Amino acid sequence: MIILSLLSSADVVFSDMVNDMAHTFRELDIYDTIWDALKVIIYMLLLFSVFYSMRQWQARDALPEIFEKGDLEVNGSVAFATVLILFNIVYIAFVAIQIKFLFGGPGTAGISGGYSEYARTGFFQLVFVSMINLSTVLITITTGFKRAGKHSALLKGLCILMLMLTCVILASALWRMVLYISVYGLSLLRMLTLWGMLVIAVGLVVAGIKTIRESIKFFPVMLAVALGTWIVLNYINVGAFIANYNVDAYFDGRVEQLDIHYISSLSADAEPALRRIAESEWEGDEADDKKQFAAISISRMTSNANEEKEWIHWNLSEAKLVGG
Repeated sequence: MIILSLLSSADVVFSDMVNDMAHTFRELDIYDTIWDALKVIIYMLLLFSVFYSMRQWQARDALPEIFEKGDLEVNGSVAFATVLILFNIVYIAFVAIQIKFLFGGPGTAGISGGYSEYARTGFFQLVFVSMINLSTVLITITTGFKRAGKHSALLKGLCILMLMLTCVILASALWRMVLYISVYGLSLLRMLTLWGMLVIAVGLVVAGIKTIRESIKFFPVMLAVALGTWIVLNYINVGAFIANYNVDAYFDGRVEQLDIHYISSLSADAEPALRRIAESEWEGDEADDKKQFAAISISRMTSNANEEKEWIHWNLSEAKLVGG
């Protein structure tokens, strides 16, 4: 139910499908439904009795300890397989909708109330679902495989299928964020969410490898990946990267809006990008306002850089700004 709720809030088409199913159930006659359910229960109990008796009869000559072990393996695999099968059924339906509607393209974004609302109500839910799936697969690998014994091949297949479907779900989340960035540009939060999706994607790949080779250590590998990519993210100077990307993308037509106020709040790292705006040949009323604001922001950054500060507040970008 949690998964269905998250996916329904993430995609309007999937939400309509779930609501249609719920509406169908609401229209059922309560007395007919109860009677049909009772008949199903009676038939299933009869069938269960027949199959259970046949199994007992076939295994009557087996050693007791072997028979008990077989029961343990079957029960262990059924418990985990039931959860994985239910999840995969839901995800297959969701992925089919995502593929049909191109991962919720501009049309779906318009239905959902625009890019801003579409990305806000869909992205985080899908990322959360991906984390739930990754945790479920890891629990199955560490616990379910041992309990399933020779039946672990079934669980491995279900885990691989679930990871593949989760990759599509994560790709849908990435598509939504790309749509959002194409309108509003990059920001620190959006940059961090892209980094988070990269780490989750690597986690899905590592979990897939661990499903086949259980000897792989998942958490040490993921710690190294997360720490390494975090160092790279800091090395590229995120503030300067965001400012330069937004300016270049806006001038190239890849981004519809240029938030000059946000760029000016990125500290002295954004000064080169602001200078390009102020010194550009961009024309028009909007251009004049943004160029004037960029010049004022540069002047303010230079003034702040010239102020005396304690050594703990020293900043390399500000030092370059004043030529120190």
